[in-house]
Amino acid sequence: MKSSLTCLWQVFGRSEIPFSNWEKLDRCYVDNGSPALELEILPRTVPAVVLARVAY
Repeated sequence: MKSSLTCLWQVFGRSEIPFSNWEKLDRCYVDNGSPALELEILPRTVPAVVLARVAY
């Protein structure tokens, strides 16, 4: 698996989603990862992290 700047669980719930869904999102990201997907979710990651949206 290539390293990345973001992943799907960060933009779709972070700490609010159960681990089983987190795992499914990670698996989907690994299986379908592409530069286009990265460009699609990267703009959503910045506010999620900076604003600590749904994080502990």
